[in-house]
Amino acid sequence: MSFLHKHPIRLLLCCSLALTVAATAREMTASRNADAKISFAEQWAQGINFLEHGNYEKAAGTLQELAKNTPKPDKAASWIEEWLEAEKARREATRADELDYIRRAKKWFAKDDINKALKWMYWAMLNTADEQEFKKQDWVQEIKGKAVTDADELRTEHEWRDSHAIYYALSLIFEEDKTVDKRREECLEHARLDEIYKVDPDKPDRTWEDSLEGIDATMVEEALWRIDEKHVVEADFKNITMAGFEELLLLAESPALQALFDGLKGERGKDFTARLEKRLEQIKAQPKLTYREALQHFRRALNINRQTAQVPEAIIVKEYTNAALGQLDEFSAMIWPYEYREFEKHTRGDFIGVGIQIRNRYNTELEDTEILVVSPLEDSPAYRAGIQADDVITKVNGKSLTGIRVTKAVDMITGPRGSNVTLTIKRQSEESGKPKEMEVVLKRDEIKIQSVKGLQRLPDAEEHWDFIIDREMGIGYVRIASFQENTVAQLRQSLIEAQKQGMRGLILDLRYNPGGLLKSAVEMAEMFLKRGDRIVSTKGLRSPEWPADAEIDGQFQDLPLIVLVNDTSASASEIVSGAIKDHNRGIIIGERTFGKFSVQNLIQLMHSEAHLKLTTARYYLPSGQSLHREEGSTEWGVSPQIEVSLVPKEENKVIFMRRDADVIGAVKTSSEEEIDEPLGPEEESKAEADKAEDEEEPDPNNRPDRDPQLETAKLVMRLNLLRSQSLALADRGSGRVEDAQGQRSN
Repeated sequence: MSFLHKHPIRLLLCCSLALTVAATAREMTASRNADAKISFAEQWAQGINFLEHGNYEKAAGTLQELAKNTPKPDKAASWIEEWLEAEKARREATRADELDYIRRAKKWFAKDDINKALKWMYWAMLNTADEQEFKKQDWVQEIKGKAVTDADELRTEHEWRDSHAIYYALSLIFEEDKTVDKRREECLEHARLDEIYKVDPDKPDRTWEDSLEGIDATMVEEALWRIDEKHVVEADFKNITMAGFEELLLLAESPALQALFDGLKGERGKDFTARLEKRLEQIKAQPKLTYREALQHFRRALNINRQTAQVPEAIIVKEYTNAALGQLDEFSAMIWPYEYREFEKHTRGDFIGVGIQIRNRYNTELEDTEILVVSPLEDSPAYRAGIQADDVITKVNGKSLTGIRVTKAVDMITGPRGSNVTLTIKRQSEESGKPKEMEVVLKRDEIKIQSVKGLQRLPDAEEHWDFIIDREMGIGYVRIASFQENTVAQLRQSLIEAQKQGMRGLILDLRYNPGGLLKSAVEMAEMFLKRGDRIVSTKGLRSPEWPADAEIDGQFQDLPLIVLVNDTSASASEIVSGAIKDHNRGIIIGERTFGKFSVQNLIQLMHSEAHLKLTTARYYLPSGQSLHREEGSTEWGVSPQIEVSLVPKEENKVIFMRRDADVIGAVKTSSEEEIDEPLGPEEESKAEADKAEDEEEPDPNNRPDRDPQLETAKLVMRLNLLRSQSLALADRGSGRVEDAQGQRSN
């Protein structure tokens, strides 16, 4: 969890001059010039050091001295002063929150409420400056000891959900404790089986049978062969097989499955379990297993089921395989036929539908879920028909959606291109304030998912984004949501339009971007590099190195560039940011990235819609590093040159600000926690009088609507553009740097 937690800013405001100086000073032969540049860089570092230790006056004095070396010192000084004041306020708020959360954790521990004590202990840790020192404190260890004892007791009593809740909280705080994590996984799996296979007669549409469509044993046999041939490292077929058998034993214990299948009860159930356990002991006794031996054990598991419990074979195949493949790595998995359509939609970036984002929402009057419109998509049938955010879809072609899952609702709404679908929409009337229903007929069409976004929409055309965030300085901003087939084309067009509007520098935001297509990542990096620059290479266990170099000079290779990343930037995001960093093409700002430097191939299994998503290679950056996060590793991901970490309240603000920008229409979300329905004056007085001492205290998000990482990037870009008469934001590793007066040295 350390890569998710927040640390102090390391090198705030180290603009490109400071970054290039450290890398090139040793190569300079003119000692006088080199000394001047080292002094300049040290001045920045000294200012940051003052800031980190709370000496704001010295930090301000040091950083303001730098403003004097710009063509417009007064303007630069005002920017720095404004930024410093905001930084001082956020640091003070973070420290206040930490102390408050510690108080809450101790309070609830004294009241013997271990769940609430863990909750506030976790939040305190997320706001502390040093996590490791925090976890060593006596009160923290005392709460941990009591929590482990409580969770173990609940686990013994088969209270899976309650025990999992405690183990999960512990695993967030003490991620290095593998015993806790193993028990968490066991409890979660028990709870998952109970939930999936639980029969609810009031909701007959919620059936586990849907997920088994098209599954058979031949898929697993081919998958095991493919793993043996193509996995990035030698597959441990012993662990794979053990995990499959252990999952079947968990399945045999599940009350939900026992209620469904008589074969899991009585003598047949005992025989099923005993034979699985015997086979598992034989597997454990082997030093290792080959692919063919693993295949034979899988077939034996199927035979045991056929001869004893007679659970539908598709369940055995699915549960065995999901558990077995989980032993390979965290990204390899089977994509079963029912899952593949949704997977393909998000990878391809287009699909046939009406163009709305929807989610489930619980309706207290109905005492069930309903389907809520989050937002219509740009230039879609739903948008053109006037569908709005916060509309409720009550019916599709006359069929009620009450209690229907989102995935099922999507299947009902989508269909062949050119066909019609009728949605019954419930909307609050602006005149009466009461809900009214109306029917809207939409023609299904190809929907392009917009993966390239700005900070805010154009006020007079909200289906389009504004890609300029500072018109005076000409700073562009583009947010990449994911890497799809159409992403690079969208980005190129957006940047061309932004340049026509005066863009002189770009902030490329890859935060919260989980990745996507390798081809899109290579093409995006190529836009900012010169011909022949290495972007990435891949290499697997049995495959030769495959290099990807820029084939042309990038259209935007001279555009001043800053890339924003955080701990959720993964895979394709890390390829782009890593290439930019290794070629000194721009500055990386934010937090260390996720550390997913593995390549997954999607392999269609013969004669089926099932696919094997298999890790087959590792990514290597131009520097030759593969920064994949392995278990126990201390180095992973792309580290920013300027580190700006966010605490949870700040991150919540940023996420909700982005969501609000995504919504087309007036309905906006809130980062405040909804606590209770509003009360009338009399009810409120009574509620205060009756307030119990053990009631949870509210924790409102009092942080301003400000994105500290983006604001830092804007300041760095402003200062560089202000001095840009002779300074490019990144000097591409040429060994040429600029001194404080804007003169170049070789």
